[in-house]
Amino acid sequence: MWKLLGFMRAVNGFWHGEWERFPALDCPNHTQREMKGITDNNFGVIIAFLLPGFLLLWGLSFTFTQVSVWLARSGGDDAPTIGGFLYATLASLGLGLLISAVRWLVIDHLHNFTGVHCPDMNFANLRDKGRFAAFHGVIENHYRYYQYYANTLVAIATAFVAYIFLGPAKVPLAVWLVTIAILVALFLGSRDALRKYYDRATVILANTSRGESDDKRLWQGKKESQQKGGQEKETRKEEIGQEDK
Repeated sequence: MWKLLGFMRAVNGFWHGEWERFPALDCPNHTQREMKGITDNNFGVIIAFLLPGFLLLWGLSFTFTQVSVWLARSGGDDAPTIGGFLYATLASLGLGLLISAVRWLVIDHLHNFTGVHCPDMNFANLRDKGRFAAFHGVIENHYRYYQYYANTLVAIATAFVAYIFLGPAKVPLAVWLVTIAILVALFLGSRDALRKYYDRATVILANTSRGESDDKRLWQGKKESQQKGGQEKETRKEEIGQEDK
């Protein structure tokens, strides 16, 4: 747990530009730049990829002692080093992307098979600025959390299975029960978040709205009426011409 807290504190300091803790990363112009902290634009990426990747890395450290060397530590002689911090960050990000691929292969298809289907969405509608902003909000408020729940499920399951087969000790029954409960909660949470994302995105990216459909039918009906009226006029003129002859 202390490894996790220490790593997250180091990441938080890195995002907020606390370069004095990492002098080797300093640059001449860093004092003139305002480093951005965790914002709405990068918070979703952190919880969707970086955090699940670190959870897997942290979980594997109980099975593989070499992995613990990469993790940033907190306090005293175990203060985080530049190499350890960068190794842990890059490894977490890489594992997070790998986890996301496994999540797509397993969890996404499992949800689709069990009833949470991906709806038909017309992404051409994102040309509208209002729809684009609304869709971005749906991603950040629902899909990012789905990615976190599902990716964390994959990370915990992978680390747990690795410990079962390669760990140094037998897994107690209590750990089994707690892990299974966490996995079930993550699965149900991911299912709920994905369903909400689909429902709200469908409203925003519907192929045609009701108003647009009504306008299209009205325009087509008016055009057909004009064409029919023109044909009737031509027919009437031909009949008058024949009567005159």
